Amino acid sequence: MNWLNALLRRRPKVDPAPEELWIQRFLGSEVYHIKSAEWNLYRDKEDGRMNLWISVVCDRAIRQFEDTAYTDTIPSWELNLIEEDIVLREGLNASIPSGYDEGRRGWITNFYAGSHDGSDKNRISVIKCEGDRLFLRLTGLVVDPNFYDDSKPKAQITVETWFARNEEGARSMS
Repeated sequence: MNWLNALLRRRPKVDPAPEELWIQRFLGSEVYHIKSAEWNLYRDKEDGRMNLWISVVCDRAIRQFEDTAYTDTIPSWELNLIEEDIVLREGLNASIPSGYDEGRRGWITNFYAGSHDGSDKNRISVIKCEGDRLFLRLTGLVVDPNFYDDSKPKAQITVETWFARNEEGARSMS
């Protein structure tokens, strides 16, 4: 099995096309079409800090492996960057190290692909700002979508697409 992991690490990474969510699994890349990509920036009434809410919802698989295709599971991903102050600008790079916020005692990320789990080592990069649209690059790590016992390496999620502002969008988990 070490030879397989070495081979997978050497395989060239391909950046996702706009409107695609990629899951880099131990088997290779799964690709899903993005139905909606939305964001909102608001002051959280709970603690007065700013919350950059980001949501990605997919609607169909473009490429899946057999072990996940039979489930008909289509992923979605929510991230909440919570800081004292957030200024959205091109070149902004931020991170959410853990999907669970000990201070809040609640989840601030949610990746759904058959099961709800947090995503860790999340990176958010603002590539472009055009009015209420943001071009974002998102990455994070999740438990493999078919091996919830953590017996396989973490899978990397990657999204790089335009996000539209949804002024009603807010953190959905507690």
